Amino acid sequence: MSFIRIKSLLWHNWYYQKRSLEAWVDVFWWSTIAIVVFGLIALYFAQNEAVKTQIILLGILFWEIPRVAQLSISLGVLRDVWSRNLSNLFTTPLSVGEFLAAQMIVGFLKSFSVFIIISVIAFVVYDFSIYRLGLELPIHFINLLVFSWSAGMVITALIFRYGNKIQAFAWSLFFLLQPVAAVFYPIEVMPKFMQKIALLLPLTYVFEGARQKLFTGVTNVDYILIAIVGNIIYFVIAYIYFIKMFKRARESGMFARLEA
Repeated sequence: MSFIRIKSLLWHNWYYQKRSLEAWVDVFWWSTIAIVVFGLIALYFAQNEAVKTQIILLGILFWEIPRVAQLSISLGVLRDVWSRNLSNLFTTPLSVGEFLAAQMIVGFLKSFSVFIIISVIAFVVYDFSIYRLGLELPIHFINLLVFSWSAGMVITALIFRYGNKIQAFAWSLFFLLQPVAAVFYPIEVMPKFMQKIALLLPLTYVFEGARQKLFTGVTNVDYILIAIVGNIIYFVIAYIYFIKMFKRARESGMFARLEA
């Protein structure tokens, strides 16, 4: 056994680690998110033991909607990059708007299919029906979906801007929002600085409003309206940013470098 060869491999791994965002994500990202999310869940459940199963199931069912839709958009673009097909697509009459519309429709179909399946599983296995939300359910679904479209456009635009070195963001960046989106616990259990961030996210008002409807039967119209207005603002900003980064990528030759 040669210490020199072992040392060489250690240096090899270190240089890879130093230059690879994916490697840093794998090492630190998920652990950091987990300790924040589940720490706050534990804090909330220590005060509200009776509702914990329904809170968890509601959070899981609703979180999967934007997660699946955002991932579909980002990975849909990355698959075209990996197959060296992205440039070819835009040598056709295909417009950017048509490209985005197709990705969004696919994201909707995937998230809707997943939601139906897991909502049935939640009912059969855990006797929990998300459909108790009534007419609020499609409103919340649309709000979550539109936010995921905005996130998908921003993440894809970042990949266009900075290249393959941040492609790990396609499946990891969205999870950064989970601790501050009140997915599994109300906003009041968060630290003050996290509450300020949470109030800026349409997701927060969806999860808070859904919990309020589920446990009190009261529809919080203000939360619904705030989520809708917030989503419109974020969608417009995300679209403008996507178009800007898309044009810059074509003009700078980033498309060719992405596919190299």
